Amino acid sequence: NGEFAPHYSSVVIGRVTVKLTRLLSISTDTTVFPWVKRTPVDGLRATIAVAIALIIGQLSGHPGAGAIAAGAAFTVGFAIFHETLTSTLLSMGILTFGIVLATLVGSIGAESTGLVVLLVVLAAINYALLFDVSPTAGWIGQQCAVFVIVASFFPDGLHYAVGRTSMVLVGGILQMLVFT
Repeated sequence: NGEFAPHYSSVVIGRVTVKLTRLLSISTDTTVFPWVKRTPVDGLRATIAVAIALIIGQLSGHPGAGAIAAGAAFTVGFAIFHETLTSTLLSMGILTFGIVLATLVGSIGAESTGLVVLLVVLAAINYALLFDVSPTAGWIGQQCAVFVIVASFFPDGLHYAVGRTSMVLVGGILQMLVFT
């Protein structure tokens, strides 16, 4: 009939029988992704904001701040491959808001191991709930969780938490400007 139907085969491992499917039927996200709409040019374009952030950080004498902004720009750049309500710019904006908030709470919570554990648990729950909405929403939740975890390594107080958060915001906005 010409339609794709997954072919199953069984493999016995010890006492467990494992059902295998064809590679194409493993993930509907992969098989329905509009690959023809994407080119390597989008990926290369996403590196422009990363380079700008790194160069400005070096030239201004603040390479660490430039690296933080570049990290955010790098992450937000991947939103070009995730459309929310048919808008990659909306995905970038939502992601920027999420990683900014995640950086702030992770940095503030870094003073307390118990609070960091609670934040990581909440980030994991957030990811699980968002993934049920859509793969893009789940990906945004995952990126936010990573930013909570990384930011929680820097227990330097509110002043530095706000500084790091500002650089994440700058990186996200810079990336959105590149794609505007």
